Amino acid sequence: STFRLVSLAFDAQEMDYECDLFTYLSYSFSFIGLFSGPFYHFRVFMDTINNPHLTNLSTLPYVKNHLMYVPFYVVFYLFLEKAFPSEYLLTSEFTNHPWGIIYRIFYIYLFLFGFKVRFYIGWELATSGAIAAGLGGYPTHTEPVNGFGPTKNKSERLAQPGNELDFLTVYQVRPWQVESTVVAKEGLRHWNMTCQYWLYFYVYKRFPWNKYRHLAVYIVGAFWHGIYPGYYVVFMSFPFYLIAQDQYFSLTTKLRVQQFAFFWKCMDWIYTHTIYSYIHVAFRYLTAGAIVTIYSSLYYSVHVVTLSLVLLRLVLPDTKRD
Repeated sequence: STFRLVSLAFDAQEMDYECDLFTYLSYSFSFIGLFSGPFYHFRVFMDTINNPHLTNLSTLPYVKNHLMYVPFYVVFYLFLEKAFPSEYLLTSEFTNHPWGIIYRIFYIYLFLFGFKVRFYIGWELATSGAIAAGLGGYPTHTEPVNGFGPTKNKSERLAQPGNELDFLTVYQVRPWQVESTVVAKEGLRHWNMTCQYWLYFYVYKRFPWNKYRHLAVYIVGAFWHGIYPGYYVVFMSFPFYLIAQDQYFSLTTKLRVQQFAFFWKCMDWIYTHTIYSYIHVAFRYLTAGAIVTIYSSLYYSVHVVTLSLVLLRLVLPDTKRD
């Protein structure tokens, strides 16, 4: 609801929307996406409720595409929550485990995979609800984009029976792309997608000082989540992880010969998902004491590697990744 109110305030001025009090309240407090997303423009909402063909659209096949994996996510979540309890990470048994840091990193990856799956369940259910209501369904030839809607043939934007529909406008997550990515910034684009669109369109593009736009996005993202230290640790450190990975790719460019392509694919995946797991520690535990305890058990290893790569980025000649 916060996202909708902010977006409507800007859009009403810039796009000259006519919005009476009843329509304003209907959009702001529409049950679709009210608690767990997706975010959608006022125009997307009006396209949906003003579409005379809405009740004749066949949305079931599109809903199935999002619901079909949810039972597996639930099983994964219940198993991982039981097998890898969160309290264990704060015990001396975890910190002093004889298998050392490799065990601790692997444990954190599996535990936080379960943590991510919980989001997959919620977001896929919420997206399925939006699709079932016909929200954000546009003909494919209008080429809709996430969070925004149609980009072409806008005069034909209202869906009709028989149209091949695209619901990308209300997608929130693409789990396979997140879990299979070998580049952190690419995977991030498929996580909480409509929220990222809002941050880009209403914070990044509108912030008056270009030099500080990224900083503004990360601060607003952290503040929107809450005031716990963990949120700020995540959002304010993530840019450094991205810079470090770029440098990692630059340093290894000449070593990436074709016969070792699979090896480097595996190394890139391990690097990327170690970053994800390390970051999500702060997002999961939130308090400074818990974060320090867990990061200390890992010897701040990802921080050390990240800082080293960022410093190399500053002192070595810039090299571009192929």
